[in-house]
Amino acid sequence: MRGGWERLVVLAAVALAALVATATVAATPMTEAKQAGGPAVKGTLQGASQWSPGVQNCGTEPISSLTVSGSFDASFIGRGTYSGQISRTSAGACPISFEGGPPFAVGGTLTFTGPGGSFVATIADGSTGAAFESPHTSDYDFHLLLTITSGTHRYARAAGTLTLDYTTDVNFASPSPSPNDHGTLAGAVDVSASTT
Repeated sequence: MRGGWERLVVLAAVALAALVATATVAATPMTEAKQAGGPAVKGTLQGASQWSPGVQNCGTEPISSLTVSGSFDASFIGRGTYSGQISRTSAGACPISFEGGPPFAVGGTLTFTGPGGSFVATIADGSTGAAFESPHTSDYDFHLLLTITSGTHRYARAAGTLTLDYTTDVNFASPSPSPNDHGTLAGAVDVSASTT
């Protein structure tokens, strides 16, 4: 009889230890899952833009701004559309020959709209653009550092940073030259504080 009672006490202690260990292990991934920045975003953009001044070879000074729009397909934020403005915020120069010109600073905002809502990303300090020329094309390459500043629905309290490498180019050999845009998006968006 006494051996049975001791066995019950030992089994209860083992069960309690297993329960505490399971709870500790289960809690660890939840803490690790809340990494700074939130879930990873990686994807591509396709679109078009309007240059200001209008489509032309670079000449002496790069374009002052472009209005962009198109579609995106990215992990975590899904598929949707984007639109916004990229503006030159510093002096710039065109390439001397068929090569890249010196970088210039840019600013502006982009809005991403997809499943569950939209968010606005501000083009932060440190973002740059540069003009490139070849015999038949003119293009601008942008390295944009984006900070999420506001959002709706799923993104109502979103935070995060993204990097967008964005190119707009025109082929002057085309019968009706118009800008063709594409880009790659990477970073993180944290929607954990948002309400649905």
